Amino acid sequence: MTRWQREPAQPRKLAKQGRSRLLMQSIREAAVELIRRDGADHITAIGIAERAGVSVGSFYQYYPNTEAVLTDIYEHILDRLNQRMAAELATTGGGFDRSLDQSIRDGVVLTFSLHRELLAVDPSFYATFLKRFNVTDARGPDGERSWNEWSVGWFAQLLDTHRQRLRHDDTGFVARFLVDVISGAVQRMAAERPEALDDPRVTQHVCDLIRRYLLE
Repeated sequence: MTRWQREPAQPRKLAKQGRSRLLMQSIREAAVELIRRDGADHITAIGIAERAGVSVGSFYQYYPNTEAVLTDIYEHILDRLNQRMAAELATTGGGFDRSLDQSIRDGVVLTFSLHRELLAVDPSFYATFLKRFNVTDARGPDGERSWNEWSVGWFAQLLDTHRQRLRHDDTGFVARFLVDVISGAVQRMAAERPEALDDPRVTQHVCDLIRRYLLE
């Protein structure tokens, strides 16, 4: 579950049957269409229900309000990303069978991917994400730790694997520092210059900065 600065609005219940899953999917898809047309702050339960072809009663059976739909959309984006990441790690020894340079690039690309997927819904949805959601508190690829704690743990383990090459001894501190700095920089870039996330030069420069900080 995603943690917000206040009590989160969540779906009333999880869809277990096929018909219920399809209904919730249609509501999410309708909400995305309306977000792209009207903006995340202007969607309504009636508008979403009409767009999805369901009754308003059916909408409220699963969602207490429109904010809960935004939560559901956000959670599904994270779930897709987590599944993709977990599948990739399963084929690469947890990501530790690759070179340090390749693992750094993989981490940067993953961070960029998350923000690109949020932006792909709509810039207004991304703005809502910045104001109301905190990706660092959402569950990470292992399904247990938060995204932030998972990232720091994974990066610290990666640095331990290459400890003999590093110029810093405290890999835990270095991992947390880099995760915080890079996440903050990418979030600001996505909010102010989203096109930069698709520029391969930006990816390369971020990787180069990390490498120079880490290595002698």
